Amino acid sequence: MKILLVGFSRQSASVLALLISRSYPDCEISVMERTFCDNLRLCLPQLSTWDRIADAVIINLDGVGMMTFAPKHITALQNFIGTKAALLIARGDLAQWQSAAILPEDFAIFLNSPYNKEAMTEALEKLIAIAPQVAIRVNEFTKTVKEDKAPAAIQDATPVNNKKGKTLQEVMNRDTLLHQILKRHFDIKQLPLLFGMLDIGIYKGALKVMAGSQTMYVSSVKNVALVSNLQRLIDYCAVINTFSVATNIVAVEEMTNEEFEHIAKRANDYSKYALNTFLWQIYSYILPSAIEVPDHHLLLKMRYMPNFGQMGEVPEYVRHTVATCLVAPHSIEELSQGVGDMQGVDKSLLNRVLLLAILSGTADMDILEKSYQQQHISKDKAPTTSNTGVQKAQKTGFFKRFLHKLTGKS
Repeated sequence: MKILLVGFSRQSASVLALLISRSYPDCEISVMERTFCDNLRLCLPQLSTWDRIADAVIINLDGVGMMTFAPKHITALQNFIGTKAALLIARGDLAQWQSAAILPEDFAIFLNSPYNKEAMTEALEKLIAIAPQVAIRVNEFTKTVKEDKAPAAIQDATPVNNKKGKTLQEVMNRDTLLHQILKRHFDIKQLPLLFGMLDIGIYKGALKVMAGSQTMYVSSVKNVALVSNLQRLIDYCAVINTFSVATNIVAVEEMTNEEFEHIAKRANDYSKYALNTFLWQIYSYILPSAIEVPDHHLLLKMRYMPNFGQMGEVPEYVRHTVATCLVAPHSIEELSQGVGDMQGVDKSLLNRVLLLAILSGTADMDILEKSYQQQHISKDKAPTTSNTGVQKAQKTGFFKRFLHKLTGKS
């Protein structure tokens, strides 16, 4: 189940994501940061493709500019939520929100703010229970939207810095970036299986993948992996990963989306996994338990939290790290010293989490790319004349006296 968190502060989103992850490890969690519109007021953010296919949404109405009830908010929320179960959090009297028929009654849960852990836990339990019913009763959502007489959505609510879809050239550049980061910052040349698996996460389409006797089908567009026997695949990876040199470890064939759909409908003997969760799990068996690399300034920002419920035992520091980086980017140095409620973790373990996030596609590559470029551009351009002005000022009358005032010298 995919859950979307909207309108929360960074700290609140991190705490809530961790609570959900602990209570419902089968859930994938995505956090949408607070968005300011053209009029510099908080508003509903723009949904990405992944966000649109979420099963449920939790909205802090204060954090999307809806501090008090107004009829104009109804259609805006209906358009944003779509056919999802929703938990709406508001201050003051909930009666107006509840009577507004924003969603079919069974699929809208309301929670008064401020709330405690017990109240949120109870609300989450209801949300998780009703979300699977949406697909069965989707016609009720259509009826609600059609019959609603609410005014049009809020005006002047265009989010700033809307992200456009990436071009083919941008995708190719991103793939090159991934290889550069692996080569420059992570010493993993001794892991041929890792590079054999890279195409699975990079390719933007559908693939047939053969690893040993195992055949699987993956679609990055739908974020789906169809696997016949995951344990056998893991065992194969564990054996192959002991080889220092290996060729033809993984064979990959391109498929059309139509061919993938055809197989998916008839793949009764295959188990279905979220592709990012599947890749995280496979790479966790391929990578060493700790990754010792020189210090760097790469930033980790998670796009969403993987479905840890499908992975067996996941260390608590991994959950904490992912939850912390859901709402804001952090460097390995920051995370090693502790951020918020998260205690410090050894850098070698944090670098492993960073690499898992990159390889599984759950890391925000835009943030990662910027931090990578800033680090290496700053290295390439040595600051040869940055202090020239200061040195010159120290030798002249007025500027010398001015600098003395600033530094407290006489």
